Amino acid sequence: MGAPLKPPFENMKPVTLPDGRQHQLTEKQLHRLWGSVEPDEAGCWIWTGRLDHRGYGRFSLRRRILLVYRVTYMLLVGEIPAGLHLDHLCRVHACCNPAHLEPVTCRENILRSPIAPAAINARKTHCQKGHEFTPENTVATPTGRGCLTCQRERGRRRYAEATGRSYTAEVPGHSKQGQRREDPDVCVHGHAFTPENTYIDPRGTARCRTCRTLQDRRQRARQKQAQSTAPKEATR
Repeated sequence: MGAPLKPPFENMKPVTLPDGRQHQLTEKQLHRLWGSVEPDEAGCWIWTGRLDHRGYGRFSLRRRILLVYRVTYMLLVGEIPAGLHLDHLCRVHACCNPAHLEPVTCRENILRSPIAPAAINARKTHCQKGHEFTPENTVATPTGRGCLTCQRERGRRRYAEATGRSYTAEVPGHSKQGQRREDPDVCVHGHAFTPENTYIDPRGTARCRTCRTLQDRRQRARQKQAQSTAPKEATR
């Protein structure tokens, strides 16, 4: 960390309070604000004062608690566009450097996050059963997107249960050819080794969760088919 920032105290823009009123910070308030900001080697302005549970800086102003990065952005850049959120390009929540902030929509802000569940699901190329999210195989759902193949399988399964017929799920198969892969970031079947799609086996080797899921489903499908055909063979 370096010495506290000493920006110019003149030509500071007003700050919009939560009730919509604009307030021009006094010299005393500016000293209190900038006295808790320290730059680091990466160019971030780190807030050394109070943080909330998410790691964002908190600043008290006229009996209101404001987020520090929003205050510094309004002071040095101007009003935040209505309906937009400030995205931390540096991914450091305690940073309040306006150069590291970009106004984006709420959805764009979520999708840029490396840890948000919605962003992780949006980056997936296959559903949990191994079907690829192509434009033809993707449907909109109340919680995001869904797999059309899985949706059709559920419909067939419910119809089979209602009519008393047997049903075997269609499990996508994989070719055993070309097992030698040139790209170390994907498995032999082409699934990306993302953090959510990778597990370590007892030998310490990285394995693909999608392939493991497909293998288990094929095994259950064979067992179910064997159980359904066993009584017929016994009566012959």
